[in-house]
Amino acid sequence: MFNEEAFRAYDRVLEAANQTGVRVIIPLLDNWWWWGGPKEYAAFRGKSREEFWTDSLLIADFKKTIAHVINRVNTYTGVPFKLDKAVFGWETGNELVCPFSWTKEIASYIKSLDTVHLVIEGTNSREISDDALLEPHIDVLSTHDYGPADRSIPQILKARERAAGRKPYFVGEFGFIPTADMRRMIDTVISTGVSGIMIWSLRGHNRDGGFYYHTNDYRWPGFTSGNAWDETGVISLFREKAYQINAGRRSRSPSRRHRHSFPSRRPARSHGRVPPARPPTSSSEKRRMKFSGRSSPQKPVTPSSATAPSSRTRQRNPAGGIRTGSGEEMPPGIRKNQTR
Repeated sequence: MFNEEAFRAYDRVLEAANQTGVRVIIPLLDNWWWWGGPKEYAAFRGKSREEFWTDSLLIADFKKTIAHVINRVNTYTGVPFKLDKAVFGWETGNELVCPFSWTKEIASYIKSLDTVHLVIEGTNSREISDDALLEPHIDVLSTHDYGPADRSIPQILKARERAAGRKPYFVGEFGFIPTADMRRMIDTVISTGVSGIMIWSLRGHNRDGGFYYHTNDYRWPGFTSGNAWDETGVISLFREKAYQINAGRRSRSPSRRHRHSFPSRRPARSHGRVPPARPPTSSSEKRRMKFSGRSSPQKPVTPSSATAPSSRTRQRNPAGGIRTGSGEEMPPGIRKNQTR
């Protein structure tokens, strides 16, 4: 059984995303225990966490969740999730450490239900695997690059080189480093054509007041209470870089009194941009897409593309996407974790 009240919260997320031009990446599973993941699925059947990846009954249970999510019809918009332009793509999970055989089976199952949206490999890795590059049901690749910039930048460049001309690649998470190092990493993404980068993490308002809190999180538009981790400086950096990328559409960043404005992004289909009238139908067409992004309740996004998609593979500059989730109201098994 599924929690209908919780899923209605997700309906609201997609409704709001459509209204604001945001595109969301929806992880279908979390590796960690905070929101419920492999351990919790296994516990329902009296099995161990590691059995989740190979046990046919547990995999069937998880597929029921996937089918429920993808086939759901939004109660507020009447649009099925699998046809909703607010959904950029389905991520197999958040920071999963799993056999690729499991990823392959799940990616194939997602594609059997939804041929419109992209499938993103949700791995907890700093490297791009050969398996993921060769798997036809995986459209987009990502890495999570925490740690010093001097270590992360070479890893990002190596991943880009492996994926170049084959599949879009973006940095799914990074952070917990000095602002100057963040700037270096973002500039690397922009200058080398990596498809995007997303910082961990921008927190939304708590329904009981204040903000949801983790460690060194960022709150829009920045507060002096976050000076210890340069909250205002980091948010300003991401705004600066977003407008730098959109320089072709806007000549300068807006004044501080307009700080709640966002760059205009149209008509390309992507995170934070108005999609075309027709979604892509072929795998090659999907892979030519670019990403771009906006701030969301989760991650401030620095896109690395501002114009319509290019047909040249090596000029793809998809921007990092938006991970969705609205705290405690999200149904277990499909929420992006908000704590570590």
